[in-house]
Amino acid sequence: MNTDRTSTARSLDDWLALKSGLSLSRGMWINGEWAESRTGRTATLVSPRDGLPFADIPSRAAGVRGASR
Repeated sequence: MNTDRTSTARSLDDWLALKSGLSLSRGMWINGEWAESRTGRTATLVSPRDGLPFADIPSRAAGVRGASR
């Protein structure tokens, strides 16, 4: 398996290995700070490759704390 993170993942095993090492923030980067959803609601991101969910992110529709614009 290719473990160099700057290289292209070439197989499903490469992608799964990269995915297992990811840690996604639960907030959004707004005005130079991490901000959370006001209501705590999230939206699920779905992979276009296989249709499976892979992350929950703060819902933009819910608004965010700290957003001034």
